[in-house]
Amino acid sequence: PEDNPMRHLTFDVLQRAALRDALALARATGRTLLLPPLTCWCDRYWNALQRCRMAEAPREMRLPFACPMDHLFDVHLWEEQEVPVRAASFLYHPQANATLRGARVRLR
Repeated sequence: PEDNPMRHLTFDVLQRAALRDALALARATGRTLLLPPLTCWCDRYWNALQRCRMAEAPREMRLPFACPMDHLFDVHLWEEQEVPVRAASFLYHPQANATLRGARVRLR
């Protein structure tokens, strides 16, 4: 079923591995990583979840859903370590620098 926590954990392992590799490439090229969109199969909540959702969640809440970084990672640890990343939505922000929007690196 869609609300199985094992599905969330399995997909989380894959996302973390892909992100690890992307961070390594960013570091090797001296670039800041633009985080990929993250997907969650369970909500993150400090109390009990019901069918991978908070008790107050609307019944029509669909799984999986696009989730913020803090659903999967301890963001404060990334900030303390000064990991060079930008949010997945960075390039869509109206105040994003046009030069940064156009910056590219081609890897061979």
